[in-house]
This record gives sequence, structure tokens and C-alpha cells, in this order.
Amino acid sequence: MVRMRDEAGGVAWVRQFGGTSSRSGFHVLEVADGRGTWSPVAERRDVNGRQDFAFSRDGRLVYAQVVGERDGMQQFHDLAGPPVPAPAEERHLRSDVPARLSPDGGLAASGLTAEAGDRSWSAIRDPRMGEEVARVRGGHLLAWVDDRRLIAWERAPGPGEYRPRLVLTTLGSEKVLPLSGVREPDESSGTVEWEPVSVERRP
Repeated sequence: MVRMRDEAGGVAWVRQFGGTSSRSGFHVLEVADGRGTWSPVAERRDVNGRQDFAFSRDGRLVYAQVVGERDGMQQFHDLAGPPVPAPAEERHLRSDVPARLSPDGGLAASGLTAEAGDRSWSAIRDPRMGEEVARVRGGHLLAWVDDRRLIAWERAPGPGEYRPRLVLTTLGSEKVLPLSGVREPDESSGTVEWEPVSVERRP
């Protein structure tokens, strides 16, 4: 993030894209005792100005988005830092689609496939083969609720600019259940007024 001044003289933090990243590695911390290790990562020019790491499905690797010939590319690293191939079940995932694998690991959330008016659809793929096996309502898939339902951003009905809201969407159904109001942009700084955060709840 960088601080930028807008035309009205206000200052805001905005995401930086392109250029050389200052990222030099990552920490892995043990939640129980706070101890951790530092793993260096080689500098590369195909990452955004800031690009965070996230854990793979089994927690044995980390990955981060890289810029390339298609959207959503990702590079995996082992916990010591060196780059490694993607796990078989995560090879066809997109780094820019937060939902990733369904809870049972049988389905992979993918990117926007079609739009018509205020409706949009995203692809659901076979995680190992990469083939599209279904489409589900929603323009940007954020998190799986269970093996059939997801939380997604979807355009609110009505004319005018894109005005996203959170919805619950279900495989095999064209219906969506609104979960939030519309997220409006801040016209003065180009930022947005709130950002959803999803966490896994264990029984």
C-alpha cells in the first residue's frame, strides 16, 4: 500500500501495482507459543508492489499471486522459501478467487464466466483436471459455506454503475440470497467503505 493525494487534497492508502516488490520472504508463526521462523524468498519482478502469501490447503506450502499471461496465476513455495510445483488439487485454482476448494475438496471455485444485465456467473471446476463442471451465480466467489453453497459478490439490481453486495449462491440454482447492503465506493479517494473477512468455524 502507498499513500497518495487525490485531486481534492485528501490522502488515502491505495494498493500499489507493478514495479519491483520489496517483499523478501515470509514468517511462519506457531499460534500456541508465538514462536516462528523466517524464510527468505528470491526477488522477482512478476509480483505486485505488495503481494502476501497464503497457506496451501494442507498447510505444508505457501503461495502468492504472480503476474503472467493470464489472470490468477500463482507460485507455490515450501516453508523454507524455495519455489515448488503446485499440489495436484490446487494446480488449476486461481490466486484471485478466494473461495478456492470446497470443504470436501471435490470442487474448485473459478473466475467470472458470463454476465447478463445485473446477473453474473462464475465457473466451478474439477480441481485435478481443470475442466468446468458447473456454473454458479455470482461475479466473484469469496468463500464456500458447504459443498453446495458459496458467498459471492454480485451486482445489485438496478441501472447505473456496478454496485456490489454479498450474496449466498447455490450450485444448481439461479436464486441468490442477499447477505449485505451495497458496498459503495468513496468518490474522493477511490477506496471502498468496508471489506468482508471470512474465517472457518470449527465445531
